[in-house]
Amino acid sequence: MWIDPGLLVKLLMLSALPAFILGGLAMGGLARFGVSEVFTFLSLVPALMFAWYYFLGRFVDRLRHRYKARSI
Repeated sequence: MWIDPGLLVKLLMLSALPAFILGGLAMGGLARFGVSEVFTFLSLVPALMFAWYYFLGRFVDRLRHRYKARSI
């Protein structure tokens, strides 16, 4: 049985790609020290995704503010 992830899951994965890449690198590095990859993924990736979306939102807000300041 093949279950295809929905469009929303694909968009989340694509938009959070930097967080997943950094999490993958951290998982590989910590796995060498014997830390569980599942534990690392479940504890690190949500925090990285939060940080990524936070800074992405601040960047968009800064661009919008700059655009509004020029149009006045």
